[in-house]
Amino acid sequence: MAKQATFIPVFHAFIPVAQENSIEERFLFEYLASAFYPLLRVFEGLENEGIDYGFTFALSPVLAGMLDNPELMLRFADYMQWRLAAATAALTAEPEKAGLLNYQISAFKDILYWHGKRYHYRPLKALLGLAALGHIEVIFSGASNGVLPLLEGVPAAVSAEIRAGVQEYQRLAEGAELHGLWPAELAYARGCEEALAAEGIEYIYVAESAFRDAGIPVVSGCARPVVLPGGMAALGVNRRLSAKVGLADGAYCYDPNYLHCGSESFSGLAAELLPSKLSIFAGSGSSPGIDIYNRSGAAYEPQKARDAADRHAEHYMSLLSEEVRRHNVDDGVVVLALEHDLTGVFWRELPVFIDMLLRKMRFDQELIRAGSAGSYLAAGRELQEVNIADSSSAEGIFAEFYAEQREHFLPELHLAAQRLTGESITDERIGAQMARELLLAQGYEWRFYHDRGIDEDYARERQRKRLARFAACDQMLREGFDSELLAALEERTPVLGSVSAACFQR
Repeated sequence: MAKQATFIPVFHAFIPVAQENSIEERFLFEYLASAFYPLLRVFEGLENEGIDYGFTFALSPVLAGMLDNPELMLRFADYMQWRLAAATAALTAEPEKAGLLNYQISAFKDILYWHGKRYHYRPLKALLGLAALGHIEVIFSGASNGVLPLLEGVPAAVSAEIRAGVQEYQRLAEGAELHGLWPAELAYARGCEEALAAEGIEYIYVAESAFRDAGIPVVSGCARPVVLPGGMAALGVNRRLSAKVGLADGAYCYDPNYLHCGSESFSGLAAELLPSKLSIFAGSGSSPGIDIYNRSGAAYEPQKARDAADRHAEHYMSLLSEEVRRHNVDDGVVVLALEHDLTGVFWRELPVFIDMLLRKMRFDQELIRAGSAGSYLAAGRELQEVNIADSSSAEGIFAEFYAEQREHFLPELHLAAQRLTGESITDERIGAQMARELLLAQGYEWRFYHDRGIDEDYARERQRKRLARFAACDQMLREGFDSELLAALEERTPVLGSVSAACFQR
């Protein structure tokens, strides 16, 4: 039998750091309820049945830190209790919809059970525990989702973005080593690999255009990974097959049988039950998540939705097989990018699709196996030795936004980075806060808000405030310690706990 191609699904997620009762906290809670916990349940089921599979979670260190934050995770329980109370009240108000409402109530109770009783409010620890069984790989992006090629003006800023991410992984994963990295926007430029390799990164993911524009014989990202100068590997994301599970025309998520998410059903009733400590969920743009209609406007039928997910998994298997056969790569990879903010929330049945796809891959064919980049590379496959092209996954938006960023914000970021590298920091605690503020200011948050229809000025204002807080810390170093101010700044950044000013020292 010919060697199998390896299918590498990567579920990558970035959510900006959340404060209590912020829109970021709302997005975090929706991510946990709609994507994270449902996927964990899928993988526990596969593990319990002894099914061989492979999957990768690519988290930003900021998101991982929030998943490990006790206060935020207790508030998530409050959020789910509110959703459960609203669904229960809706059942009393409209008993004729009992079937659909009981379906929602059962789902909410399951998440509460898994979050509190099963995983003791520690979702990140639950994920890492599953990963230890060998089928799931957990990797990080840079520390704050900063775009590496745009930070190159100060090499120490690039090194800090990577080094802080590696340190956070070691802290949160209790000493485990970080081997792979998902760069923000899959942005790559020649020279980045030097800073990555210096921090022990063994492989990165890049946009398919990095392969295509390099002129090497690779089509649609289905090929052997390449080895970059210095020995690090790069894997290209398959753009065409990733689009099928995104929001592109013809994507699976538009099936009329799938749940219509974010409807206003029972929002008035839910608002009456909303506790004051969850005030961000009041008003427009918030939903209790009691969704009972499908995308065609009819009553949602869970079995029909499962049948649709089964058909789509079957169709996707045929696309994968076609991809492998067409390019005659029987020992290569097909990398699938799954974006949580486009699929896990917009397409609520994504975990069902993943479950069915992995089962079909295991039992219904022998051409392809599901794995991870780490397991693929550990097998000693032969890699191509070529130089790939500078690239990113969001070329148009990316270029448009950063043309302005280069002019207005990057000089400020570079000056701040030079401040941390140019002089000794006399107070370790202040220096650590300066490093956190600067890393968060470097993060590429604008795309996150843009995709959600939030005014881009919101992201810019967050960046300005972080640079102002950086300056306030710098002033403390020069004029005297202010314990109340420093404590307030630390409270606003409950992430990147391992970061110090030394991250910026080359």
